[in-house]
Formats: sequence, C-alpha cells, structure tokens
Amino acid sequence: MYEQLARYTIEIKFPVRGRLVEVDGHKLNIRSHGNGKPIVVFESGLDIGGSLVWNKVQPEVAKFATAVSYDRSGVLWSERGQNPKTCHAMAEELYQLLKNSGHKGPYILVGHSMAGYMLRSFVKNHPTEVAAIVFVDVSHPDQLNRFPKEIRRMMATPPEWITDLKSSIGITRWLALPERYPATLENDSINLITNAYMPRSIPVVMEELANFENMSVEAGKIDSFGSTPLIVITGTGEQRMSEFTNMKVGTEFIKSWMRMQTELLSLSSNSKQILADKSGHYVQLEQPELVIKVIRNVVAQSKATKNDSDD
Repeated sequence: MYEQLARYTIEIKFPVRGRLVEVDGHKLNIRSHGNGKPIVVFESGLDIGGSLVWNKVQPEVAKFATAVSYDRSGVLWSERGQNPKTCHAMAEELYQLLKNSGHKGPYILVGHSMAGYMLRSFVKNHPTEVAAIVFVDVSHPDQLNRFPKEIRRMMATPPEWITDLKSSIGITRWLALPERYPATLENDSINLITNAYMPRSIPVVMEELANFENMSVEAGKIDSFGSTPLIVITGTGEQRMSEFTNMKVGTEFIKSWMRMQTELLSLSSNSKQILADKSGHYVQLEQPELVIKVIRNVVAQSKATKNDSDD
C-alpha cells in the first residue's frame, strides 16, 4: 500500500513530460522540440534518468533543429513491454518510436554511455537514414575484459526477482538515498523526478545491467559505420578520479578508458575526437555548451552535404 500510494502521488506531482506513443503493444514516452531536418535523436545510457539527462542540451538544440529524446521501455514514464533487452531490440524500438511519432530521417544520433552499444545496431540496420553520430563518453565493447577486476565486481547484479520484489513492496523507496547528478542542484527537476520514479525504473535498469555483457558482445560484432561522420566526445576532467576510492583502480580505469575512446574512432573513416577537459562521465550535464556546439556543427555540415548532393 505504501509503494502503490507513493506511485499514485508521484504520477500526479510529476506527470508525463512528453507524449506516450505505442510501439509493439506498449507505450513509450517521447519528447520532441524544434523543427527541421536532420532530426537529432538523443539516447541515454544505463540510467534511471532517461530523457532527463539531456535537459541542458535538448532545449538549445531545438533552436536550430528538431531535437528528440525518449525514455527506454520501463524507464520513468515508458511502459516495459515484452521486447528483450538486446542492442537490436532496443534499437528497433527506437526506430519504430520515431516512425510512429512522425519523425522520419535522416537522423543525427547522439548517445551517452551504454547508448554506444545500441546505436551501433541502429546504424547497421538503417545506414541510409543516419546522417551522423555523436558519441558522448560511450561504452566500448571490450571494456569488461580490459577494466580492473574491481570494476567488474561492482557491476554484479542480484537475482531479478529480488529487485522486483524490493521495488514493488516499497523497500527500495524506503531505503534509497537521494541521488544527485553531476553539475546539478538537489532540487533540479532531473533529481526530483528520477528519485521519485527510481523504484519503478530500477528493475529495468538492473535488467539492462544484467544483459550488459551480452550487449557488449553484440555491439562488438558491428565494427564499421563506413564513412558516416562520427564525433567522439570524451570526458577528461579531474573529477573522474574522484569517482574512485582506490587511486590505483581509478588510474587503471582512466588509462584504459582513454585508450578505448580513441579506438572508437576506427568505426568511421570520417571521425574526430573532442576532449571535454572539465567533465567526467556526464559531459552533457557538466559541459552542455560543448555538446551543443558539436551538434550544431554536425547539423550544419549535414545540411551543407545535402545541398551539395542536391546540386
């Protein structure tokens, strides 16, 4: 009763921010602003914040392009549905969501963290509809093999039924400590909403984490975007080290991460890396102006290329 009353109250306090669109028998929340093409599509990582992690970027991008973000199935306002948590299935859910909501390509795909896996499937399945890709500190398919073993232990997940039970009867809400995203205030909407919806979102996020290794293998089989423009943004700020209590583990992690970020450039013959020297993992929150600038340039280049081809 405690948990169900809390969920009812939260839905009134924080109603859907966007609109619900049906995909494969369940509804996904999509947020769209601006107009024009190409359409900039934002994909979040392994994150209970869903579309909200783009709050500092999407409104600004909407001033010069159509900017679309959404919540993956089971996160925040989106229903879980029955589709499996694989790169292919999640990429196809996004593609169908875009079509069903009236957003036809070409697309500029902007992904953070684990989004680097599923967007590979999107590019592979719909290459002619992808104008460019922007990776924001995304995951590398081989990272589990190359990270310090302590990092892999941190990614261990409890049995799914335990997470579901704790979430459904209120234990998760009762025991959870408020989370705060980098470069945000405690009462910012991203923190208030994600904390409020966390017990409903966390089972799906843990499900994605449990499938992370399988998704990394799936993503690793897609190793080329051809000549599609690719920008790799990497957070290199000093705050990355503060995420670790063990300095040795942190140093090993950062060295490995930087090598793998550079390797991502091989995905395209037309690629470039940009270092975000004042950011950790959440570049879009810590240096949103940099991400906006990159997207603006990619949009301009895409339009110029289209005009040249039309001529």
